[in-house]
Amino acid sequence: MTLRRVSSVLALAFAVLVVVAAWLVTGGIVAPVRRLLAATRRVAGGDLTSRVDVEGRDEIGELAAAFNEMTSELAEASARVEELHRREIERAQQLATVGELASGVAHEIKNPLVGISNGMDLVMRRVGDDPTLSPIAEEMSRQLERIESAVRDLLAYARPSEPTREPTEVNRVVRRVVTLVGPAADRRGVHVRTALDPSVAEIPADEELVRQALVNLLMNAVQATAPASEVGVRTRRAEAEVQIEVWDRGRGIPPQDLENIFKPFYTTRHSGTGLGLSITREVVERHGGRIEVESEVGRGSTFRIALPLSVPVESEGTRSGVDA
Repeated sequence: MTLRRVSSVLALAFAVLVVVAAWLVTGGIVAPVRRLLAATRRVAGGDLTSRVDVEGRDEIGELAAAFNEMTSELAEASARVEELHRREIERAQQLATVGELASGVAHEIKNPLVGISNGMDLVMRRVGDDPTLSPIAEEMSRQLERIESAVRDLLAYARPSEPTREPTEVNRVVRRVVTLVGPAADRRGVHVRTALDPSVAEIPADEELVRQALVNLLMNAVQATAPASEVGVRTRRAEAEVQIEVWDRGRGIPPQDLENIFKPFYTTRHSGTGLGLSITREVVERHGGRIEVESEVGRGSTFRIALPLSVPVESEGTRSGVDA
């Protein structure tokens, strides 16, 4: 065999090897990668049922297995989110119905309640210090105050109002709240302490709504605290926000109740509507703030409200008539 002939045979053999190698590479690497890319595009388009059918234990096979596992987890997570969303919609519809009913009931009660309250004031003046009638009249007055408080809560929950923001001095609001809650604390023998940071600036807020939220928190603290104990309110400035803390040395909140305490109509007490904390959170969030709670059973609780020093962009849109 001549050298020329040998060279031709070797060249042909090399060409065959190149073709075979190219076919193997195309079938073993390029094609699986293309299938993986196509599946990725389908998943990106929202098809979480897409899977890659790639066998083998090489890097491509491991990548395909990891992709399939990731897609399965995404599908499960998406299903959970959809179920939670469905439940939230159902709950929102239920609460809207309850809110309408509560509003109607509250309005029906409110008008005659005003007459009863005025009549009770007259009875208190007539009774005076009568040793027999005075305790009865005082108890009736306290129960009437509870009814009025429940009606206010129902109206506030059923028809929440948008904040009317004006420069508000936080420390002054806190002092006013302490004055309002003072008589209830005195009756229980609970001392209210304050630690107000003088550097706390004014914030754009609806003073009446903020006061309502703080009254709810401080009244809860007083009611959760044993006689001869104490509760307190602290203020501080932290970067772009003002923080208000209401603490008590009461019984604390069990861990299983912490995730529910801000839900409407949820209460661990025998009295009350269970709307106070729900209304408080609503007020705080409408101001673009947040509310947090730390609690330890047997040692007490601390509720922390954080309100921004400036009006959030979405709140400005709401104030100007754009639904944020």
